[in-house]
Amino acid sequence: MPSTNDLGKYLGVPLIHERVTKATFKEIVEKVQGRLSSWKSKLLTLAGRATLVGSVTSSIPTYHMMTMLMPKNVTNAIDSMNNRFL
Repeated sequence: MPSTNDLGKYLGVPLIHERVTKATFKEIVEKVQGRLSSWKSKLLTLAGRATLVGSVTSSIPTYHMMTMLMPKNVTNAIDSMNNRFL
């Protein structure tokens, strides 16, 4: 039976057997960035932007945060993207 270093994903969460790094959550940061870049911030009011950020971009990493500890620099990157959008 051949051995492998990549165990793949289960329910969208990577199955890792090594240290959790920023590269582990790169996909989540890119997904949040894609959502924010697709919205037209100039056409929305401040309340509309706050609602979108609060409901959509904060719910993307929630499942991953329930299953493993997310590094501080990943959460800071997501927070800074949300602040720039607001």
